[in-house]
Amino acid sequence: MNADQYFYDKESLTVANTVEVLLGGEEIFPKLFELLKNARQSVCLQIYEFHDDDVGHQVAQELIAAAKRGCDVKVIYDYWGSILSRKSFFNKMENAGIDVKCYHSFLSKDVGKKFFKRNHRKTLVVDGSHAMLGGFNIGDAYVKSWQDQGIHDFSLIMHGEVCKQVYHYFDQVWKTKTFTSKFKHWVSKKKYKKNGLFKSKKLVKVLGNHHIYQRWRIRRDFLHAFKQAKKSIWIINPYFIPDKAIIKNLIKAVDRGVAVKIIVPERSDVRFVDYASKVVLYRLIEKGVEVYHWPGFSHGKAICVDQLWLSLGSYNFDYRSLLHNLELVAHTVDEECVKKFVTFYQNAIDQHCKQQSDAIWKNLSLIEKFFSIVFYRFRAFL
Repeated sequence: MNADQYFYDKESLTVANTVEVLLGGEEIFPKLFELLKNARQSVCLQIYEFHDDDVGHQVAQELIAAAKRGCDVKVIYDYWGSILSRKSFFNKMENAGIDVKCYHSFLSKDVGKKFFKRNHRKTLVVDGSHAMLGGFNIGDAYVKSWQDQGIHDFSLIMHGEVCKQVYHYFDQVWKTKTFTSKFKHWVSKKKYKKNGLFKSKKLVKVLGNHHIYQRWRIRRDFLHAFKQAKKSIWIINPYFIPDKAIIKNLIKAVDRGVAVKIIVPERSDVRFVDYASKVVLYRLIEKGVEVYHWPGFSHGKAICVDQLWLSLGSYNFDYRSLLHNLELVAHTVDEECVKKFVTFYQNAIDQHCKQQSDAIWKNLSLIEKFFSIVFYRFRAFL
């Protein structure tokens, strides 16, 4: 199979010198601290949840240390995601010379328009040449392993040309309070296929959506990859209540003989979504999709198609990501990167996860079925 067939838009492909998937906080945070310690020119961090706890303070201290070394340090945090963190926590960073911006504060004059519009992206760009992108937040729970009641998640760490794309999405939010249709996605004018770069094993595409402009871009890429699938579609996502087009294409893939597997947490941190997702999962199980429960809370969001194409980032299969949040994902066909994720996914199914049957719905009480249907009907607001 040609690796490029899974990419919807080939012109925005770029090349990373290195790309590695990080599985769990045990791998993510040592790399994050290493990047911060080695920063010499600039640090750009955007995060949804920046907790005022032990790990949050450790990250803040490294940001302050980088600023004292003369680095240009910028931080964007989401007001709602970090609402439990004290203002003094961020003031301390500002007083140390760090530029800090709060995304869509509820204290703003047009809070009514911004209430549902959140910045759910999680990225770090250091010196313009190293970047991290994923679904992780900064807090104690994300450092712990899932066996220790921690929150499991993923990240990609990259070096090279691709970091320009990651920085573009940071800079876009940094410079603008309101998104309008005048924004254009950063796209290289080069025709990568003609230049022979498809021979590279480290092709990466970073893709973000906007509140107004190209709202459906990430979903479009996922649908394209699903339609190209020949052997398998593996999904892991914490909040699984996708729109009808996603459901329809997963069922069509099963009908073509594609093995579709989905891992969702046994219990997420949003019980309303757990109930709503039962309606979707029951239907998919009836159509031949294999559904597994992760023992605990996996917050990771990733898709692997035919064990050749990997996509991960901050995008959930829910209506908040589809309609309201700023999200960011990265697609890659790097062989080592995909192989590591494939091994993880297969081990998760074989050793940790429990496969669900249609009893997931049949064994619910009448009141549980009632609430599941009600929450599913209002899925656009969850």
